[in-house]
Amino acid sequence: MLQRDDVVDMLKKNEFQKARYRLLLKIMYFNFIAPLIVALMFIPSLFKVYVVPVYISDDIWKIVRVFVIVITIMMKMLTFREELQFQFNESYFLV
Repeated sequence: MLQRDDVVDMLKKNEFQKARYRLLLKIMYFNFIAPLIVALMFIPSLFKVYVVPVYISDDIWKIVRVFVIVITIMMKMLTFREELQFQFNESYFLV
């Protein structure tokens, strides 16, 4: 039999799952856009011409590009399990 404390615990767990889902969804949105941003950062006529001479030096620009790649890889690693599970779930319905 459920007691009041059990119901409160279930509601708290449900709220935690909703918050985790929202955070995961934001990370997945970032993962969707990140390869485009990384690719655009390596096209000199789009970013480098406008950013490097005015705001930062060439060495700092190279460091920023590397950090953007590292952050992108870390975000991909955070959501890899969920994305893989989604693919497995979808393929189960196709069999």
